[in-house]
Amino acid sequence: MALAKISSQPIVLPRGVRREASRGAASDLIAWLPLAAVLLGIASLFYLTQTSEVATTGYSIQELQLQESDWELRNEQLSLEVAKARSLSVVESEATKRLGMVPAKNVVYLQVQSTDASRPTATSRGDGRTVPALEKSSAVPSKGLFDSLRDTISSALAPRSLRKP
Repeated sequence: MALAKISSQPIVLPRGVRREASRGAASDLIAWLPLAAVLLGIASLFYLTQTSEVATTGYSIQELQLQESDWELRNEQLSLEVAKARSLSVVESEATKRLGMVPAKNVVYLQVQSTDASRPTATSRGDGRTVPALEKSSAVPSKGLFDSLRDTISSALAPRSLRKP
């Protein structure tokens, strides 16, 4: 086998080739520098915009929280005013002073005896409608119920001397 003999002398390139290669790398770097500066500026503007928007949103949230607390305080004040207006002493004083009402002297309570306790009434349901069984029925109820109701009302309204024991 034959080995090639390598010379120990360095290879020298012509001067023009070396200068062009070094100029190309520097000119590439200089060409990218303005583009990198523009991209850095855009990124900085984006960051500043986002930061200022976050700060503005924070101030808006803080202002809305203050408004919320003001409305809650106003709500509590109005609830207190409503409670005061609904109190029995205020209602009584308004009725006597402004409307000229007087307290009742002879209070009469009526007690009605029901024949059928399982049947719902308008007052037991909590509304002012009539009982559905009476709405559906086309027949008039017996006179006995009306007579007993009339007798109860008339005895309650009659003077004490005429009442039956």
